Amino acid sequence: MKRFLLVVLVVALVLSIFTSCAPKDKEVAFPTKPIQFIVPWAPGGGSDVAMRIVAQHAEKYLGQPVTVVNIPGVSGTIGLMELTEKPADGYYIGLIHEGLVVAHHAGVTELNYDSFIPIANMTDTPQWLAAYADAPYDTIEEFYAYAQANPGKVNFGMTLKGVAHAWGASMAEQLGTEFNLIPYEGTGDRIKALAGGFIDVTVTDYASVVQFVENGDLKLLAVCTEERNPATPDLP
Repeated sequence: MKRFLLVVLVVALVLSIFTSCAPKDKEVAFPTKPIQFIVPWAPGGGSDVAMRIVAQHAEKYLGQPVTVVNIPGVSGTIGLMELTEKPADGYYIGLIHEGLVVAHHAGVTELNYDSFIPIANMTDTPQWLAAYADAPYDTIEEFYAYAQANPGKVNFGMTLKGVAHAWGASMAEQLGTEFNLIPYEGTGDRIKALAGGFIDVTVTDYASVVQFVENGDLKLLAVCTEERNPATPDLP
């Protein structure tokens, strides 16, 4: 269990916004035109929600429109590649999290954390293990027992060569079992599939799943931190 928690903590979600803007020799007026926020994921996931909240409030401080543009594809790398091709003038700002680091080391992209200049950290959030409401387990212990007794029968939703992929593979290894890893492009797509019963479990940030849990479509089994989280104080 201790090794499993270490794996979870390593992939705890850290969202940061990055820009390709390089330092200038002299100060210039900024901004003088609309700004584009590039989210390399489909709408509906935690990254998309976070960026839209920032965009909504940034406009009144920047005095210019801030547009969120979703460019999903290849584990969040297509949108970031497009960001690197934009002018380095500060008017194109993107969002990355540790998924880029995983994709880089999995050989998906040459881009890495240091391919961008960080300008702000938006949020730090752990991941929750979420299950389909009708799944035959209600606790993390029951899930472990079911997964070990039924190798290859648990459909685990993940993003190919992304954080959720690392999660599923690591958890299966620690439990000595196998999951049927089902690929989706992002968290939003995984949550929709989970709510529809197309997969059994996935990992997710709380903002992406809370409404589905409150509606009774999904249930949470555990939070991936050493301490209980105030949002779900009864979960281990």
